[in-house]
Amino acid sequence: MGELMLKLGSKLVLVILIIFYVFPTFCLAYDDEDFAIWHIQNYSIKLNDNWKIALDGEMHFSDDVERGSYYHADFGAVYSGFAPWVDVGGFYRQIYSRSSDDWQDEKRPHIDIILKKNLDFINFKNRGRFEYRYKKNSDHFWRYRNKFYFIYPKKFTKKNIQPYAAEEIFVDFDIRKLNQNRWEAGFLFDISESIKASVFYLRQSSKSNGIWTDTNVFGSSLGVKF
Repeated sequence: MGELMLKLGSKLVLVILIIFYVFPTFCLAYDDEDFAIWHIQNYSIKLNDNWKIALDGEMHFSDDVERGSYYHADFGAVYSGFAPWVDVGGFYRQIYSRSSDDWQDEKRPHIDIILKKNLDFINFKNRGRFEYRYKKNSDHFWRYRNKFYFIYPKKFTKKNIQPYAAEEIFVDFDIRKLNQNRWEAGFLFDISESIKASVFYLRQSSKSNGIWTDTNVFGSSLGVKF
């Protein structure tokens, strides 16, 4: 079993390295019906029964996967002591993105409130996020994001594969309008007892200057618990 896990882990690392290094140039232009690849890595360190530290990073490759487009690093803490069905977290996110040839950085502190409930036929999770977007030479404003997960509770194979679906909406407080929506579907599975992963397809619809554009995303995530 240990040898098998080592082989699977080596293959996953190889895929991640290909994603990160085969496409080394960067831009942020999402054309309508663009094709993109996203990869997410997150780490959590449990301090006690109520507190954990969370870190994550995310990279996007857009323009039909010819160029990278986005990177963020996120750090914070999560408290689970209020009730078994709610987690509350405070985070700071540093973002780097580029439009045309110009890199831009954005500072984005945010607060997450996560509600969760497991039933016999479906598991629910809802994440509400209030984030403050601070960009140099640009207006600063609050944005609200809400992501609803539906996870099938039954697990398949020794890898504990679980299908799931999710939807996330984005509302900018400065214009008081919804300007982005994401539909997502994929599979969660175990690599080891402490390493979880997922693969997913995501359909992102974004509104800019009164025009909606869509992006097709294939993504992966890797989560490690300590």
